[in-house]
Order: sequence, then structure tokens, then C-alpha cells
Amino acid sequence: MTNPIADADMDSLFVLPLHILPFKTEALQRARLIKNHRLEGVIELFAERETGSGQINVDDLADHFQWKEGLAHPDLQILSQLAPLPSFDVYSLRRSMRDIGISIAEGSELQLSEEKNKELTTYMSSFTLPLIKQIYGGGRP
Repeated sequence: MTNPIADADMDSLFVLPLHILPFKTEALQRARLIKNHRLEGVIELFAERETGSGQINVDDLADHFQWKEGLAHPDLQILSQLAPLPSFDVYSLRRSMRDIGISIAEGSELQLSEEKNKELTTYMSSFTLPLIKQIYGGGRP
């Protein structure tokens, strides 16, 4: 069962919904990798306005889930490579995942929301159009 990804999560620079990754541990499918207030990559097992956020360091996952493989568990191997990334934005994630050999469930899940795409296109046009005119000139070839 695939959980819908909140637009705010995919548009975020500091949130990675974990169900898009090939994990063996079912509890990780419901969790998120986030940057905490210290900008460390941690697993957020739950987050509610009333109760707060339940976070666990990636290094503590083997004990928490009592994995018999310990630090050699394949889920930990993936998370150990993702947690230190400086950003979880979709563009950096695609590149980083490809570089470390992680395939995602569906490529379409690593996309910005339609609303965020429209917002960024507005900014991009105001920066790139003058640049293109300067490089290629304002007249026709």
C-alpha cells in the first residue's frame, strides 16, 4: 500500500518520506527522514501537533528495531548514506540516490508539487530570460 506524499514534504528541503525507498522494515515505510533543529538527518517515526515529533538517530536504528544483522542491516546501509546529505530536495535526491546506487519505487514521486513548480517557474523566468537575451542577443539570428 502506497501512502500519498504530502506536497509540503516533497517541496521541502529537509524532509524525505521513506515509503518511496525499498526498505525491508515495514515501520520505516511509515516514517520520514528529516533534518532536525541541529540539521542532522534523523528518522521521524511520528509527528503530531499534540504530542510532538518522535525522532531517532540513524545510528540507533539497529538497537531500536532489534535487527539481528546489526549495523550490516540493508535498511541501515541506505539510511547511513542518505542521512548526511545536506539537502533532501527532489533534485539533489535524484542525483544523490543515483550516485549511491539506490533505486526508488517510482521516479514520479521525486517531483515538486504543481503549485511549487508554478512558483519557481515565475522566479526562473525573471532570472533566465535576461540571461538568455544577454548571451544570445535580443535580435533574431
